[in-house]
Amino acid sequence: MEAIQEMYNDMNEDKLWSMYLASQADKNYEDWKKQVVGHTAKVKQSGMDKERVDRVVNDSQNILNGFKPT
Repeated sequence: MEAIQEMYNDMNEDKLWSMYLASQADKNYEDWKKQVVGHTAKVKQSGMDKERVDRVVNDSQNILNGFKPT
């Protein structure tokens, strides 16, 4: 069971790292991760259902996709 948990944690860490690289964040990985993981915990506490969370994430992604830096 411990090996499965470790594999799960490694997969999540890999996904977070990929998201960090794609985000082009202006902070280091550890600070970015704390912010993202903290935000995720707040969303879970807010009682938003998965459908609502997905909708918010998609809306946010659409806004970011439309952003053209000058």
